[in-house]
Parts: sequence; structure tokens; C-alpha cells
Amino acid sequence: MFLLRGDCDYHILRPENESFWLGRSGVANTGSWVIPRLVPYDDDRRWPGPLLPIDALFLDTAADGLVLSERARRVLGPLLGQCGELLPVYVLDESFWWFNCLSRVDALTSATVGEWVEGGGERFLAAVHQLEFGAERIKTAPPLFRVPELPAGYIFARQSVSEMVERSGLAGFQFDLVWSDDQGGVASPPGFGFELNNPIRARAKRLALKSS
Repeated sequence: MFLLRGDCDYHILRPENESFWLGRSGVANTGSWVIPRLVPYDDDRRWPGPLLPIDALFLDTAADGLVLSERARRVLGPLLGQCGELLPVYVLDESFWWFNCLSRVDALTSATVGEWVEGGGERFLAAVHQLEFGAERIKTAPPLFRVPELPAGYIFARQSVSEMVERSGLAGFQFDLVWSDDQGGVASPPGFGFELNNPIRARAKRLALKSS
């Protein structure tokens, strides 16, 4: 099982108008959607210039989800349609799609380790140390889903999604392994806490993409 997100070593997006973002993660937005304009978020201007030719972009808003290229929408559309909605956005002046995952699966077991908080009669993970998924629970899970203990900010992907992205040569997706059937949960999995930016790695990846 993987945590899925856009690779922030390429571009991080934000709404051009911070108040103009109506999307709610995990809630259907189709009937009330107004197309927002997103722009790269780059305070120190390390990487000025046009958008890189990538297919998944990291979205830095109160909502989660991926911003996908038209090519990614064509390739992954049938799969994504099983799990959520694709809504149009503009990135600068180019047309992209926001994927909002609507699938929720009660997939975690009591062996999950983290810092728990309670509210409204439910328990939520405030911090994740190790996720444990029930093998039987995910056998019938959709390719992409959320879990109720992490109501927003985290989308999980099965291996079939990672394999499809790799076969199709789509760029910009980040799949972080968090659990496997034979090894169980990954200790201190990436993506659930503060992560230091690595500008040297990011620059190398961007230059490699430009020259490919």
C-alpha cells in the first residue's frame, strides 16, 4: 500500500486568489464547482520559468488531492472515475484536473500505532508512527481510497495504480510505501510529518526532466 501525492520536488501549487478555492476533500463538489486558477508556489524563486512537463502536481491548499495533466486524465480516467471526481482547474493558463478522492475504506486495524485524539465520538490519528492495514479489508478496496482515521490530507493507492503510472511513463507522481502484505507497516512512514526540503535533489530531478 502506498501513500500517493504529487512530487513537490517539481512544482507546488496554490490558488492565485487564496479565498477562491471551493474544493472540499472527500466531499462531492461537482454541482457547485467554479474553476480556480492555480499558480506555482515558490517563495525563494529558485525555479522560475514555465511549468515543467509533468503529469501530477502537488497541491498546497486546505484540500488534498492531485492536480493532473490532460494526459494523466486520459490514461487514468477510468480508474479515477471509480474512486472520485475530476474537476477542471487552470494552472497558469493551462488546463489541468483536480482529482478529489471520494472513496473511503475502513482498512486500518487496531495494530496501527500513532497519536490518537477523540472528537464527536470518533478517534483520529493526529500523528502516524506505523500503519497496519487489514489484508482481507483491502482485497475488495478500490484502487484509491481514504481511511476514516485520517479524514483529509491522505490518499492511499494500491500497487496496481503505481504499476499503471510507471507503464504509462507519467511523471510527477510520488508513491511512498507504507504497508505490504508480507512486511506489514513501515515504521515512521514518509509523508506524515515535517519533511525537510532538499534543493539539491529537487534541482537534479528538474534538470533531468528538462533534458529527457
